[in-house]
Amino acid sequence: MLRIPMLLVLTFSCLIGLIHGQAPVENPTEFLKRSLISICPGDSLAKSDWHELAPLLKDKRIVLIGEFNHGSREIFLLRNELIRYLHEKLGFNVVLFESGIGELALPNLQMDNMSPKQMTYGFFGGWRTPEFRELMEYIRSEKMAVAGFDVQRTGGSFRQLLQETAETAGMDSTFYYNLEDRYGKIARRLTARGAAYDSVRQETEALMADYRKVHAGLAHPGNASVTTAQALVERTLLNRIAYLAYMLQFVKDRNWSKRWAARDSAMAGNVVWLNDRFWKQDKLIIVGHNYHISKFSERERVMGQILLERFRDEMYSIGTFAGRGAYADNSGKTEQMTPPDSTGRDIKHLIGQMAGFAGFLDMPDKAEPGSDWLNGKITVNDTFIDLSGSHEMVLSRHFDGLLLLKTVSPPEKN
Repeated sequence: MLRIPMLLVLTFSCLIGLIHGQAPVENPTEFLKRSLISICPGDSLAKSDWHELAPLLKDKRIVLIGEFNHGSREIFLLRNELIRYLHEKLGFNVVLFESGIGELALPNLQMDNMSPKQMTYGFFGGWRTPEFRELMEYIRSEKMAVAGFDVQRTGGSFRQLLQETAETAGMDSTFYYNLEDRYGKIARRLTARGAAYDSVRQETEALMADYRKVHAGLAHPGNASVTTAQALVERTLLNRIAYLAYMLQFVKDRNWSKRWAARDSAMAGNVVWLNDRFWKQDKLIIVGHNYHISKFSERERVMGQILLERFRDEMYSIGTFAGRGAYADNSGKTEQMTPPDSTGRDIKHLIGQMAGFAGFLDMPDKAEPGSDWLNGKITVNDTFIDLSGSHEMVLSRHFDGLLLLKTVSPPEKN
């Protein structure tokens, strides 16, 4: 197949317009020069400047910050700077992460007695990095609030909080002492390839029943005196039950769409619950994968869509992409980013043309010359978009703004 460079495609399109008496389409480079906010004007992360985002975000109460994978050092560092800016200049005081709600409960409750490294133990392995320790150090020093919104378990710290809360409530330890160990074993069986429904159903349902018993023993509906710790424990127990239920259903029907929809629905529910229960008057930052924080998905129902229905104009979703480099996948293996697609529009073409190391683009309210690439399908490789393995998306439908970086690399080893 003949592969035509993207620049020639754009030039040819302009010539065709002239031949037919139409005004030529403005080159996207000119649109970027006019509209891109320079965050790092040099060729590195040094001296990031976010002040031009103030008019865009000052009236927002919830800002969602995405990442196109979970293992890019430069994204971690640049996002740390954005979180600092949002906190110091715009009053955002709560950060919610795509990590287990139970696993980040302890860092929020006991951060004064924990080191930054200990605070990262609630994250999944790919986020237990020096960059996240740096962020936890800042969050602790500024006395910001932190929480997880994922229904999946991402560490082992909830066991301690469950034990302390149950002991305070005077519950017999035989009800809860081995719940989390059993959960870990069953979760591994439920996620194993070839798991048979009949072989896991009875044990999974028994564990769900035991979680319900502990929850019932702790729950005090309508009691305003319930402590923060108890409320988080009760919510996590419900999350454990929800996860086991949808994973057991998945083993039965192998329906990936239902499984992913159940997770995103649970995560959105956790965000709403955390907001309503603790931080209804605060400004929230939400950190997660682009897939989850997107306000639209063509094929699946994602967390950002659900949150948009609730918070509407209060929220602003930022998709994050890079032009080249390497990153660590979820297992920690280094993956090289693919080169730009030379047969069509690729976001890497546009990132390669922008000035500086990093820039921010607010989605225009209406079409502008050179902005058509935001409103039509564009290739975005090296990331997860949907269960169909798609590599194209309409950026303006998914995000309110884009954070673009020239290059990324894997994070430092923990």
